[in-house]
Amino acid sequence: MPGWRPPGAAKGLAPRPTAGGDVFLRRAYLELTGTIPSVAEARDFFDSTSAGNREWLIQNLLDDKRFAEHYARLWARTLAPAGNTRGPLEAWLRNELRKNTPFDQMAKAVLTAKGDATKASPAAFYFAVGNSPERVAEAVARGLLGVRLGCAQCHNHPFTRWKREHFWGLAAFFAGTGTAPGQVNDGFTTRITATGSSLEFDAKFLEGPSPKFSEGRSPRVVLADWLATPENPYFAANVVNRVWQDLCGSGLVSTIDDLDSLEAAERAQILDEFAAKFAANGFNLRWLVTGICLSKAYQQTSAPSIEPGSAQRPVRVLSPDQVLAALDQALSLKKGRGLSPRYNTLRGKPCWPGSKKPAA
Repeated sequence: MPGWRPPGAAKGLAPRPTAGGDVFLRRAYLELTGTIPSVAEARDFFDSTSAGNREWLIQNLLDDKRFAEHYARLWARTLAPAGNTRGPLEAWLRNELRKNTPFDQMAKAVLTAKGDATKASPAAFYFAVGNSPERVAEAVARGLLGVRLGCAQCHNHPFTRWKREHFWGLAAFFAGTGTAPGQVNDGFTTRITATGSSLEFDAKFLEGPSPKFSEGRSPRVVLADWLATPENPYFAANVVNRVWQDLCGSGLVSTIDDLDSLEAAERAQILDEFAAKFAANGFNLRWLVTGICLSKAYQQTSAPSIEPGSAQRPVRVLSPDQVLAALDQALSLKKGRGLSPRYNTLRGKPCWPGSKKPAA
């Protein structure tokens, strides 16, 4: 992405060497598809003489259906980390990621969803987190804003500025969603009674002016119009920071779930600039992933020890899902062959620029 400063420069850290092609290939496959390349895919990459073969690789992997499957799994766990009913949510995310739906549109779809929460739809988010106002509010704050608000449910947060009125003010937007099992309804109430208490709270944004409600307009629509916008100080920054962590092993700032605790000067070093570019490019997740993967920061060798918030690459271990998928691919099992475009849509077509050998 033009204009991006190398992360770490603001901290005075010397850049690390660029990783070789073998490291980049394995890294890109694991972090974009969740598995290692097949032998044939690796040969196609190394047979290419084009100077742009890394960019070509990233674009191919983004078009691979395994990218949507892998990232749907990551974001389902982000949005519903404790959920054991994430299947319908993951299925809906997978379909949206295949279409490259802008991230703000996906967030608004989740926030305003109605209908059957047990099927693949944005309403499945409520089924995954447990459709109570407090659980939804906590999941929305953490997953979409990078803010841990749950501690303010019963008392004012001891370490940040969040108070009970912030937690229950956010929960009030969802006060009418869980009135029927397995269904998400559109309640038009803007007031909620705190669980285990007689205290009542009005719906309010975490920051900014008071919400303006109008008759016939869902309070959740009002919330979505505040939350998933370029002006929101947390939304774009949260997505950028989480995607950077997924791809590079650590976030641009170390407080992945506590963006509210950052000083303005720390955010201004790198994160705010990236977030503004992401928003300006239509909250396009593939644009963001492409830019990170082709950056010098992503392509550098891993560091044995890193400074928090420096965006250096730590040495990473495989997740359980990656171990299973890598074994499946390495052992040439049916699933590994079936998922690989080398054995499917690219059969008989040249795989890489500069390669004289077509795909087998």
